[in-house]
Amino acid sequence: MKKILINLCMILILVSLLSPVHGASTRFWELDSFEGFQQGRFSGTGLSSEGVVKPSISTEKDTIPARVVWDRAENIAGTMVGSSQPAALYWLSKDDGATPQKVIDRPGMGFTALASVSEKIYAGFTPGAIIYSGYEAEDFSQQVELEGEFVLAMLPDNQERGLFVGTGDPGRIYYLEPGEEPQLLAELSDQIVLSLVELDDYLYAGTARGMLYRQSLVEPEEPIEAVYGFPRGEIRSMAVQNGSLYLGINRFQPRNGQLGNRGSSERITREMIERQMGQRDAGAPVGEQAAQYDGELTDHSPAPQAEQIDELFRETVRQRGEQTVDQLFEARTGGLVVKFTPPDGMQLLLESERLEIFDLFATDTALYLGSGAEGRLVKIDRQHRKTVFYSTDQRQVTSLHGAGGKLQGFTTANGGVVYRVSKFEVGTASYLSPVFDAQLLSRWGEFASYVSGPVRVRTRSGLTDQPGEEWSEWSAWEEKRFFKITSKPARFLQFEMEFLSPEAELNRVEIARLASNQSPRIVEFEISPDPRQQIIFDDSKRLSEERILRPSEAAPTEIFRRLVGDGEERQRTVRWEAVDPDGDQLIVSLYYRPLAAENWIKLAGPRQLADGKEDRWDPRQFADGRYQLKLRVSDELSNPPGESFVVSRTIGPVVVDNSAPRVENLNYENGLVSFTAVDQTSRIITVYYRLDGGDWKTLRSLDGMLDSRLEEFELLIDQTESVELLEIMVIDASGNRRIVKHLLDD
Repeated sequence: MKKILINLCMILILVSLLSPVHGASTRFWELDSFEGFQQGRFSGTGLSSEGVVKPSISTEKDTIPARVVWDRAENIAGTMVGSSQPAALYWLSKDDGATPQKVIDRPGMGFTALASVSEKIYAGFTPGAIIYSGYEAEDFSQQVELEGEFVLAMLPDNQERGLFVGTGDPGRIYYLEPGEEPQLLAELSDQIVLSLVELDDYLYAGTARGMLYRQSLVEPEEPIEAVYGFPRGEIRSMAVQNGSLYLGINRFQPRNGQLGNRGSSERITREMIERQMGQRDAGAPVGEQAAQYDGELTDHSPAPQAEQIDELFRETVRQRGEQTVDQLFEARTGGLVVKFTPPDGMQLLLESERLEIFDLFATDTALYLGSGAEGRLVKIDRQHRKTVFYSTDQRQVTSLHGAGGKLQGFTTANGGVVYRVSKFEVGTASYLSPVFDAQLLSRWGEFASYVSGPVRVRTRSGLTDQPGEEWSEWSAWEEKRFFKITSKPARFLQFEMEFLSPEAELNRVEIARLASNQSPRIVEFEISPDPRQQIIFDDSKRLSEERILRPSEAAPTEIFRRLVGDGEERQRTVRWEAVDPDGDQLIVSLYYRPLAAENWIKLAGPRQLADGKEDRWDPRQFADGRYQLKLRVSDELSNPPGESFVVSRTIGPVVVDNSAPRVENLNYENGLVSFTAVDQTSRIITVYYRLDGGDWKTLRSLDGMLDSRLEEFELLIDQTESVELLEIMVIDASGNRRIVKHLLDD
């Protein structure tokens, strides 16, 4: 008995392996890569470049009644926020529940840069390069007006005594110290200073035209040096970490000689800059001093242009055996993060067409960047691994802030929000998947999540590609890693996962579905023309008499020869093509019936047609008449009973005419020959005659048209000539012909 059971199990296994795949087979949606996960929405979670989702930071936020928040600065009393649209300063006091209080508003672009030095907050206004300052909302007022139109960069010095300010067009760098007049450190002519950072007794400046400068702080009387140029770009932000300088660069694709393709996000600074600057060529202005990469100063000659600076760098990297500038940067566009270790070490850390970099912030262990286009924070760790660290509902992360080596907050645009980093709590870290399209109405199976640490999951389903009225409510939360999905059958599915621990990680998701079987489809079903018709017709159109009756009048003889020869082969080819969206095995059958009949008769069955897409049909095996052909296609071999489909298509009428036309009522009297050409099935298309074995000639019907199965003809023979034999050849539309010979005697 045991052997019988074992043999029976083996038989069942073999049957299951050899059985065809069902159209309604179980299929899976798999989510396990960076590209797949990044299509979802992250809240308090991040996505590593290896495709791992995990908690990142939790946030609290204050919404500012403005479209754009440029920057923020805080002291012990509260936070000052600079906005645009409208241009205003807002105060968030730590004592009043952080309700935004408007401090100053005025017409213009907005308060575009803020910084705090020794508890005093500074705010730069554009246009006009006006600096406001104060400790709290009540004492905020204008302090100084600098030369230029833009204030886009402010940096407290490392001693927290004063403030570096970068202006634009003309580009200048000032040093502000409480109670002192502004000190001009450097002039950059028509540049616009976008970013400032202090490193190793140097102040580095990045500009809107992709130029990197440095100014000695030990010997401030020395002229500023042009370090390196990134054509078609801007150095929007910089940060310092462990003796290296990190550059956040946006490079733009040239178009018609100008800067085009500014990135997918709305250009905040760039549009404003271009309205003021126009579209002038990039390059270091004449009159500035440039530094070579060994740190030595050049002569006091005009500063090299970007192309010349590139060549200096090329020579340096050739000597060091590193990549050339062209290899690093020339063909790259979009957001770039470059690690620059003075005097000449450069390394590309990140390149993305999708990101536009607005700000960088460095800690001892990681570099964070705030981006446009998708409003995301990206983290780059010490091993240069990238993580989409946080995603916002806004389109730009405009500034990052922190202290004590920790990221503490950031601001956004579209619309204006101030985010504060908070502690992890259950419910603050989640991931919302992209909407999965099953293509068909489907029943859902098991949800399998490959995670470490505690999580919980819920699902919802719907009939539209975006959640709305046609979607179900969220299911109950499931804390199991594997569970049966309870959402109703639908075409679309989405899941949400909450992370219950800061150490929890998600690596992979598998969702099973059983789709409804799809019907097979007949793409083509046709029958080839009658070979005899091809002799008479060209492209299914009758050849004109001019083409048939050549000057030699030998055409009828040629047609007759071909009809007797090639035309005797009467078989025709039935062709078809059927497809199944599920890849099911299809069975095909052919049927026929006379045109007026009700019942179909099988012409060829599945066994005969199993591997082909055509069959031969011989009309000589059928009686004269008109027929229909039907193709029947079924996926029943690949689906259980009640779930299979049968589709069919008919063609016709198909004319079967194996009989030659007839000549009736032939009469000859007083030189006039009259007769009737008749065919039971096909139209009479051509009638020829000849006398005493001469050349064949065309004979026109009495009504001048050959459009029926019965045509009447008359032929007048010249009685002055001695004619004894008349031959008449009649051809029907199916290529059948008959020749009648008649002796003429009065």
